[in-house]
Amino acid sequence: ALSPLKTSRGESIVPTQMMLHDQDTSLLVVDESRPASVFKMDLERAEVVEEWKMESGIGKEGKYPVVNLAPLSKQA
Repeated sequence: ALSPLKTSRGESIVPTQMMLHDQDTSLLVVDESRPASVFKMDLERAEVVEEWKMESGIGKEGKYPVVNLAPLSKQA
């Protein structure tokens, strides 16, 4: 079982969007209270390892669509 999600600073994360990333070794998460940040969770370590601040591409609702981080083409 996973513990509640927390940032590297120990702040709670309430996911509103999630997407598998890096050949399913990590999970990208957008938090309810910080919609302009994307958190990268290492699934092997079960912890958040990076936070990306998104300044462009934020929609009308003030949210960043995590699907914008998906690769444009499939990799073999």
